[in-house]
Amino acid sequence: MTILYVLLVLGLAVAGGLAFLVLEQVRWDRRNRRLLCTTCGNYHARHADHR
Repeated sequence: MTILYVLLVLGLAVAGGLAFLVLEQVRWDRRNRRLLCTTCGNYHARHADHR
C-alpha cells in the first residue's frame, strides 16, 4: 500500500511539473508574439517606435 502512495505522489509531481512547463511556454509565446499594429496595420514588436 505504501508503494502505491509513493507512485501516486510521484505521478502528481510529474503532472504538476509538466503543467508548469506548459504554462510557462504559453506565457513566453504570448509575450513574444508579434501584434497587429493599430497605427500602421503591420505586424511588429509590442513596443514599436511609432506607438
